[in-house]
Amino acid sequence: MIRHIVAWNINAEIPELEKTDVLETLKHELEGLRDKISEIKEIAVTIDLLNSSNREIMLSTTFQTVEDLNIYQNHPDHLKVAAYIRQVTCDRVCLDYISE
Repeated sequence: MIRHIVAWNINAEIPELEKTDVLETLKHELEGLRDKISEIKEIAVTIDLLNSSNREIMLSTTFQTVEDLNIYQNHPDHLKVAAYIRQVTCDRVCLDYISE
């Protein structure tokens, strides 16, 4: 199995009162990809991270193969969500690895 984990911070320009809505939207849109991209085996988005975290949102996905991850990354529905993510986040950390 292939694990794909990504974490972001929300742009500082987004008012604090709007951050919750942005995070909820990101969670909804990302987790909604499960019904659109069959290569996704598992997907979870966490927005209630502990204060010790240095990111505000985390995506964790599982794929059967590297090829499936590549299909996901280039899928039009993923690209649409990714465009929105780039608008509302200021950084990105990504970890991809083989999981037993």
